[in-house]
Order: sequence, then structure tokens, then C-alpha cells
Amino acid sequence: MYPLRKMVAGSALAAAAVAGGVIGATMFGAANAATPSPSSSTTAEAGGRGDHGNETALTGDNLAKATAAAKAAVPGATVDRAETDADGAKYEVHMTKTDGSHVTVKLDASFKVTGTETGGPGGGGHGGGGGPHQANGITETPLTGDNLAKATAAAKAAVPGATVEEATTDADGAKYEVHLKKADGSEVTVKLDTNFKATTTVNGRG
Repeated sequence: MYPLRKMVAGSALAAAAVAGGVIGATMFGAANAATPSPSSSTTAEAGGRGDHGNETALTGDNLAKATAAAKAAVPGATVDRAETDADGAKYEVHMTKTDGSHVTVKLDASFKVTGTETGGPGGGGHGGGGGPHQANGITETPLTGDNLAKATAAAKAAVPGATVEEATTDADGAKYEVHLKKADGSEVTVKLDTNFKATTTVNGRG
């Protein structure tokens, strides 16, 4: 009887081992199925803004020429900012019309208008959000034309190598202010008097 019992016990152990292997394989397969592999859509979403992050603010002569061309294309509108374009044109100028709507003027390398797009981002500059700054009952407004060119030149002379992000009237005591970004990525604000003479320089968006 003992050999028979050993055979029966051995068969039972073998059957249990096979069953355990099947169950283990099934659970392992289910675990793998429950863990999704990274998809291309996730990678695409991580890209975020795409080439728009490579657009840079115009300065000096380029800023003056782009501003003049845009104002000629959309008379009466206020220039919010001017920058290089990552969507096909050479430059683009974002403006706000007298009715409050936004428009973007596209320019080629010769500062000739190639197209005008309604809507899109308006004021607030590269600092983003919040709309025009207000203080003491005064609303700051973007500079345009000669005032923009003079303020830009004075600010760049005060902070060599910095990139102009926005130039506006000042609601905090000075006549004008220019927001710039230095080569190390930090921000600085240059305050100007009525003669476009730099009166003070403030770290950050003062």
C-alpha cells in the first residue's frame, strides 16, 4: 500500500504544481496588461508650447520698424509687444484695437506686412496675466512709435546685453518703465523720466 500512497501523493503534488504555474502565469499576464506602455500622445503633451518658447522680443531698430509697419496696417491700435515668429513669418506684432479686441500683424524679413490675424494674445507682455498694471488711479499703457524706440534704447544702455520684454508708461512715480530680461534669466525694470533718462533700476518687475 505504501508505494500506491506515494504514487497518489506524487500525482497530487504534480497537479498542484501545474495548477500553481497556470495561476501564476495568468496573474503575471494580468499585471502586465494592467500597466499601460507610454503612448506618443503623452510625449506630445509634454512638449507643451512647442516652438513658441523660442520667440524672442524685438529690440532697437527691429522693434521700431516692426511697430511702425504694424501701426500702419492697423491704424489706431496699440502695440502690446513685438517678437520673432515661430509660425512661418519672420516677425509678429501683437496689438489691441480701440474696441478692446486683439490682432496680430505678421511681417517678413523686410518688415512688410504679410498677414493680419484677429484674436490671440494681447496685452500683459511676456510677464503674462493680469492685464495692464494700475496704481494711484493710473493705468499703465504700452509705448509705441518714437517713445517706444527711445525708451528701449535708454533701457538697453542702462542694462547692456539685456532683452527688452515690455515698455510702458509708469504708474508708480516715473514717466516710463521698461521691463528687461538679463542674460542670466533674471528680470530688471528701468525707470525713465520724461526725457527718457534712466532714473533708477529695480530688480524684478518693479
